[in-house]
Amino acid sequence: MRAVIRTVLSAVGSGPPLALLLLPLAAGCSLSITPRENFIDSRNTELGSHLDQISDLARVVGSRPLPNGNREYTYDWSSPGRPCVYVREVDGRTGRVVAWRTEGDDRGCRYVL
Repeated sequence: MRAVIRTVLSAVGSGPPLALLLLPLAAGCSLSITPRENFIDSRNTELGSHLDQISDLARVVGSRPLPNGNREYTYDWSSPGRPCVYVREVDGRTGRVVAWRTEGDDRGCRYVL
């Protein structure tokens, strides 16, 4: 336990995000996130990223231009028995992701670590 506390205290010098991640470990708690929450968090962290920086481009099943000049890309993230289709909206000028949403039954939209 002392080693964990020392690690947390030394991480404070590295910046708050690392310290905040390690703090539950020092308290004896564990971080738990469901595969569904992980999928949502993963998509949310991509907001503002350039489309070329995102690793699942092979899952694109379609795209279409939008009236506002942006473009929508549709992805199939399905696994056996778990359908999942989601859409990213990408800024037409910058190529950055500005929004995302799921379509249809999104219970299959999971990302297991």
